Amino acid sequence: MRVCADSPFVDPGICDACISTFHDADPPLDYLSNKLTPTFPLGLDVEAFAVSALERAWGEAREPFQRSHVTVYIYQNPGSFRLGSLSDGVDRHEWRWTVDTMDDIEFARSVIERLGGGNEYSWRDVVELVSREPALPSLNAHVTPKPVIEG
Repeated sequence: MRVCADSPFVDPGICDACISTFHDADPPLDYLSNKLTPTFPLGLDVEAFAVSALERAWGEAREPFQRSHVTVYIYQNPGSFRLGSLSDGVDRHEWRWTVDTMDDIEFARSVIERLGGGNEYSWRDVVELVSREPALPSLNAHVTPKPVIEG
């Protein structure tokens, strides 16, 4: 399983769903993620993959960005790998919950403070908070993600 360190709101429930869906797939998958059909807020990305798929990607990837982003070669080659997707029923992918800029940090700190300062909340609690306080997402809504190719 892979999650990224710039994602302070990664949720154990989403991780569990990703792993169980990956392990229960028949036929077996090489890769499963909630990034392929993006419905979760940006920053809740999780990936599960077979070691054999990662080894193949390491051996076959040629572009620097395909190597630095670890799994991008796998999901950019759906004809070579068995891919699966995890999605939510509501598309919230335009919401930015990752931390790359100072505005992202301001958003994350504001959310954590409003949720009590600890980490005893789920991603759905953050959804409820953002729904109650629609000004929160405006703190970093103007930030656009870098294209994967930029590394």
